[in-house]
Amino acid sequence: MLKTSEKIFSETPSIITKEEGLKILNGVIPLTTCLDKAFQERNRYFENKVRIHILDNIKNGYCPEDCGYCAQRKNANSGVQEYPMKSEQEIYEDAVQAKKTELIVFVW
Repeated sequence: MLKTSEKIFSETPSIITKEEGLKILNGVIPLTTCLDKAFQERNRYFENKVRIHILDNIKNGYCPEDCGYCAQRKNANSGVQEYPMKSEQEIYEDAVQAKKTELIVFVW
């Protein structure tokens, strides 16, 4: 069985247990060490580039569900501007605009 630090810094992906996660949170394994390793890995794959993701809601609010985490849930008082489902033309125009600005990901 791998030690927690071996799992974190291994080339092979592995899952840490709740107890191992608590070791990190409680400072048994310094968080700065983990953050440094995460920075090295990000730099290895992406260098100093930033990848931008855009989320374009095709409707905002008006959700019949009441998921506690969501600002658009039916009983939310989040101040989110509500609007009905966008038309196909509006969705298309949003996608065209995203392409023009060279955004990498367009999710709707």
